[in-house]
Amino acid sequence: MLKWIYIFLLYLIADAESGHCQDVPYTINFTRQEYRAGNQNWSLDQLSDGRMLVGNNEGLLIFDGQKWDLLHLPEQQTVRTVAVDTEDRIYTGGFATSGYWEPNERGQLTYHDLSTNLDAQQIEQEEIWHILVAEERIWFQTFSTIFEYD
Repeated sequence: MLKWIYIFLLYLIADAESGHCQDVPYTINFTRQEYRAGNQNWSLDQLSDGRMLVGNNEGLLIFDGQKWDLLHLPEQQTVRTVAVDTEDRIYTGGFATSGYWEPNERGQLTYHDLSTNLDAQQIEQEEIWHILVAEERIWFQTFSTIFEYD
């Protein structure tokens, strides 16, 4: 019996050294103090250049692999959802707001509020919690309504 235990242990050691244990992705946990924003993150997406986008209680977080940047919505709303289209336009949604971010002439991301195109009663009590980007159309989903932008 002891012989089989040694054989099994040798198999585990050989398997670990063969690189199978490297199939697990490398994970880094960031604290709230490191990314300097709210303690709740709601949504993730990624730009074509690899930067990560995070919908956070305090706004839109952007991580380039080295540093975190926080962009605020006009009324400091929570960003509940974030999505990127094929042209790297960043769409965000939150309470009573939906819109997109694009670089201005200096390369700084600026927010364009799409909620102003809606009747105030349509959006003022809604929470955009999901965005779907598909075939040149964008759908903003609330708990009771879906808004289409094309």
